[in-house]
Amino acid sequence: MTPWRTSLWRFGLLLAAWVGTWLGWAQTPPPLPEASWDHLPAWRGFNLQNKFHRDWSNRAFSATEFQQIAQLGFNFVRIPMDYRTYLQGSNWTNFSESALKEVDRAVSLGGQNGLHVSLNLHRIPGYTVASPAETRNLFTDAEAQRVAALHWKTLAQRYVGIPNSRLSFNLFNEPPEVTPASYSNVVAQLCAAIRSVDPSRLIIADGLNYGRTPVPELIPLQVAQATRGYTPFGLTHYQANWVNGSSNWAQPEWPSPQLPIYLYGPQKPEFRSTLTLRTSLSTPTTLRVRVGQVSARSRLLIRANGATVLSQLFVPGPGTGDWKQVIYEPQWNIYQNIYDRDYLATLPAGTTNVTLANTDGDWMTFTQLGLQPTGSATEAVLRPTVSDWGARQTTVVTYRPDEPAQPFLYSQSQDRAWLFRETIQPWLDLKQRGVGVMVGEWGSHNRTPHAVTLAWMRDSLINYQQAGLGWAVWNFGGSFGPVDSERLDVPYETWNGRRLDRAMMNLLQEFSGRRESYPQWRDRTMPVESTPEARREPEEDFNGDGLVNAFCYATGLDPRETGRNGLPFLTPGAGDTWEFHYRISRREVGTEFHVEHSDDLRSWRELTTTSRRQVSATDDHEWWAVGVPADSAAGFLRLRVELSL
Repeated sequence: MTPWRTSLWRFGLLLAAWVGTWLGWAQTPPPLPEASWDHLPAWRGFNLQNKFHRDWSNRAFSATEFQQIAQLGFNFVRIPMDYRTYLQGSNWTNFSESALKEVDRAVSLGGQNGLHVSLNLHRIPGYTVASPAETRNLFTDAEAQRVAALHWKTLAQRYVGIPNSRLSFNLFNEPPEVTPASYSNVVAQLCAAIRSVDPSRLIIADGLNYGRTPVPELIPLQVAQATRGYTPFGLTHYQANWVNGSSNWAQPEWPSPQLPIYLYGPQKPEFRSTLTLRTSLSTPTTLRVRVGQVSARSRLLIRANGATVLSQLFVPGPGTGDWKQVIYEPQWNIYQNIYDRDYLATLPAGTTNVTLANTDGDWMTFTQLGLQPTGSATEAVLRPTVSDWGARQTTVVTYRPDEPAQPFLYSQSQDRAWLFRETIQPWLDLKQRGVGVMVGEWGSHNRTPHAVTLAWMRDSLINYQQAGLGWAVWNFGGSFGPVDSERLDVPYETWNGRRLDRAMMNLLQEFSGRRESYPQWRDRTMPVESTPEARREPEEDFNGDGLVNAFCYATGLDPRETGRNGLPFLTPGAGDTWEFHYRISRREVGTEFHVEHSDDLRSWRELTTTSRRQVSATDDHEWWAVGVPADSAAGFLRLRVELSL
């Protein structure tokens, strides 16, 4: 065999979309940060639904999945559990030791892979947000409270001695709109049961109002608190089949107008508000309202300059009617039918002020407002996008019939700053009072357009980073996550036998705390205040040593240094074979590495080989070796990197 010559001083660079990656892991995972009720680390990770529901999501934990999450740079998993998955039969105090050993295995897998594990009773005796509902009420039933405390005491006994850096207990999922006193009473009993056997265990309680509202009343109990990242709900749960009416919501945008779909009636005085349109109509104009869902009874009242132009009563019920779908809610003994039907009113010429209100009954939704001047062939369509419960109509809409390209202006919009004010600031106020805070669940369902999802996720991640909050995406694999999400508008990558949304994964890794995008790395290693902007670009060579910045980023080299440690090299392998060695940074995001060969330094081809192995790994980088075919002709080798920018 003729030894290969290696062109180690020349490295190709192609700025392109991500195609694939290889993952490696050090023998010893990095240590987890200390955690306490008054200071939660900025964990980053995922929820794993293996024990989420006894009937349709009850499977063994995968060691490979824990490894993959750690290898990708994350350090946290939350395990939402249905308590029925570890019972023997239907007796809620008869525990199955074999089933509990599967929970033990999840805790152990977390420790082996450097992942904090947070156990959560998503369904606790007496309460759940899932279906079917519990037959007893955790907040009023003493027996449900006793049994719930027994469950947590049983779990606590199994894990005494595991440090809080590795394990926490998240009591139960998303308590409803009960009083703080009622909630505190339950939390106190559960904490007492846990602390009777494990006094120092880290305990986390979700906020009230389904995780959205901080609870200062819990401070004396010394528990951390968790919030949710599902705002705006119309974006995160668009067309979610478990949310009634979501199939009729307007397609989400981000940023978007702050315009709720709800019109609340007198039965919801705390949310009741009026939608106001400002305009100047020179001709009569048809106003079309697409009514979505109506609860119990509502009256849509539309006024133009104070005069009634439409008064429409809605009383949903069984059988046939103006509605398209009958929905009966037995817990309230009411109908909440979906109409999905247009209702028309005429706005007279000279109208300057239009109001829409619900003046009778419970609540209703609308999905479109159409405005079409007489004689015009074009209808301007307004689509509300805020589906969050309780959102009031506070945005004033201006309709401009003479501006067909942009007929509507809005007094308020939903954007990153709005998201911070609405969802982060109240929790920062709690954090400043000495309470540890994290985002226990967040993400966007797979029917929201991918580009909208990524834009919203980036703003959410920036906010979490700014606030110093840890987070856990609702799925790793599933409709909210980066793996096997079944989105229809994503070019998936085949990854470890699964379908990976690389764009979402790159974004999450960028904010994982152990990874950094090229711009983040650039700003850290080549500060803008001391470096001309042109020298900071990926294809530039910052210090003139022949290595472009992108190559330094991908392989973990410092662009300010000129040493040759860390460059690829060629060594003899077994027998007549050779091996090409190269380094991969463990902080890079979205880079692909290609080993290529050439006979003339002009035409390059991917080196095809099945011999590829990890040589070594540290917390900062990995070394890989690729076998060079023994029967190859003399030539050159190079390492080409592709960045995802």
